[in-house]
Amino acid sequence: MRTTRSTPPPGGTRADRGGAPPRGIGRRARNGRRNATFFAAVCAVGVLAGTGAAPAVLHAQTDPYVEGKLLLADDDWVQALEVWERGAQALARRGEYDPRIGVAYIEVATEHQATGFYETASELFVQGFSGTNMERYEPAVIAEAQRILPLLDPDDDDDEVPVWEEMIKKRDPALIRRIKRFWIEKDPTPGTAFNERLIEHWERIAYARRNFTLQKDSPYDTDDRGTIYVKYGPPDKSQAGIMGADDFELRVRTPNNGGSRFADTRRELRRYDFHPQYEVWGYDELNGQDVTWFLFGNYEATGPFRLLKSPRELIHPSAWSPSSRNATPGNVKAAYYMELFIYGELAKIGGPYARRHSQLETYWDRMQGAQFRLAPNEESLEAFSLRFKQEDDFGPEYPAEVAVISDYEGPLREMELVATATRVLEGDEPRLIITALSSPRSSLPGVRALERYKLDDGTIRHTLIVRDEALNEVGRINERVSSETGDISTFTLRHIARPMHFTVLGEIVCCGEDRRRDRRLYPGQAHFMPGPPLSTDPAHLEISDVVTGLPIPDEFDPADLVFPLVPSRTVWRRDPLRVYLEAYHLQPAADGVHRMRADFRLVRVEGQREILDLDHPPVTLTVDLESQAPVAKRVFDINVRDQVIGHYRLEVTITDLVSGESKTRQVGLHLIQ
Repeated sequence: MRTTRSTPPPGGTRADRGGAPPRGIGRRARNGRRNATFFAAVCAVGVLAGTGAAPAVLHAQTDPYVEGKLLLADDDWVQALEVWERGAQALARRGEYDPRIGVAYIEVATEHQATGFYETASELFVQGFSGTNMERYEPAVIAEAQRILPLLDPDDDDDEVPVWEEMIKKRDPALIRRIKRFWIEKDPTPGTAFNERLIEHWERIAYARRNFTLQKDSPYDTDDRGTIYVKYGPPDKSQAGIMGADDFELRVRTPNNGGSRFADTRRELRRYDFHPQYEVWGYDELNGQDVTWFLFGNYEATGPFRLLKSPRELIHPSAWSPSSRNATPGNVKAAYYMELFIYGELAKIGGPYARRHSQLETYWDRMQGAQFRLAPNEESLEAFSLRFKQEDDFGPEYPAEVAVISDYEGPLREMELVATATRVLEGDEPRLIITALSSPRSSLPGVRALERYKLDDGTIRHTLIVRDEALNEVGRINERVSSETGDISTFTLRHIARPMHFTVLGEIVCCGEDRRRDRRLYPGQAHFMPGPPLSTDPAHLEISDVVTGLPIPDEFDPADLVFPLVPSRTVWRRDPLRVYLEAYHLQPAADGVHRMRADFRLVRVEGQREILDLDHPPVTLTVDLESQAPVAKRVFDINVRDQVIGHYRLEVTITDLVSGESKTRQVGLHLIQ
């Protein structure tokens, strides 16, 4: 067999090959970094919305995107970038946005590895998805949504994949800002214009387009190798080549015993060997137990080059036909010879392929040697083949357990950050309470975010970034505190009736900046888009969002906490799950007492689907309560010791026993060992 081996390098270098320094937007001073109250931020929203800058006058026939594409066709890519930047600025002054410009800009900048343009590329790309003109820009929006789809985690609690798929199917205009939100929340350094994760993504696309183009049917205009590369980067192990049995292998499996008939048989058997191209990649970090493998090749030997579920898919259909027995000395289908040869080639890289080949080869040797047979019987070979197929149909032995591998995601945060956003009422005012709890990641022996450690080399700063409904930043609130047991910050905000997006950052601020930079650590962060403000109508029941966490440890000062618990949505089985909520506008009974019922249901889920387990049924709890006031604030502890680890949904229903009104809130939880 002919074999070549190659390991794709990382997605491009970071050397600047001809890129000019960023200008205009890329140099623009960052606004909104003010240590102010949320009320100032809200005022800023109104001021920004009411400001009308004089619109730039563009020639009626000028389309900066088309103009840049024409320059690009003439190989003047630097001038194309400048035209796109000026065009995007002019459109933005008129309150208009063209997503095609941002996509084209970042595409060209990363293709040429022009690092001097990367900051501007980051900003233009995100800015381009600020508009709402889906009808005009639908192809560009749908194409970008499809490029994001492979990056989503199918096991995510929020069931993001079907949501995106449905929005793409319906050509939903909300996709535009959903794309913008996706990349805002992936930015490892929200304090800068440079979005490292976005650039890494497009550098991988550029590399894939240069190297993986046997087909162009992926969202990235590559074959399936491109999709895997964009998701995970270069493989840790790889092997590539052309499948096909050489003369030595054929002679071993078709002995001629001195005659010429078997030479003719070997020629006949070669008719079923179509020499498909193949490539196999292995990743060490996708599964905590062993290597995850991806096999690519020509489907059914002569078909398109794609990601394959099983090595069987490299075999031509004709080799499975009964007539193929006439070409083999053992009178078994030619496919079983092809299967042995394919596993022999794949065995060189190891993994399940080597194990399967060892089983097949041992059986073939035993049957051909000890019993002087020309081949094993077909029933036994079919049993091997069907067993392998069944294993492949159920999925790989060590499947990918992470959606992406990136230099800017995963365990690269400099601290554990637990943040919650809770809607409450204070008197007749809807409020939003955002709590941030953090500890330096370097101080934690495991993943338990609630264990507290002394911070020796500085303080922690929590920053709340406020964005309006168009996801444009309108203000920042900073809180910097130092504590021997960690940092807790609470931001209490007036909850206005406009959609808002909030980002909480946690970062170490001190002389340790060099340490952090050397370790390539990024701020801890969390993101929220809360629901509408709670109703202030006293005639109808209202309840707060559910707050979950653990009882307050002795080392905590309860005065640092707004709610009587340490907030978290990750809970250890050995600890009680503490739940807090508030009920408003309870109606009094004849004796003046307010009575309500709280119903709890804790059920294990996969995405949004409930898992039915007779051995571990949902936890249900009903509590009747009384209150002397129309507002009730209650704490509940739920025993989860007997539950299995996994993801859960907690549903809490409050019923006013006087008015009969009910209201339900739910929250996702992760139960760990």
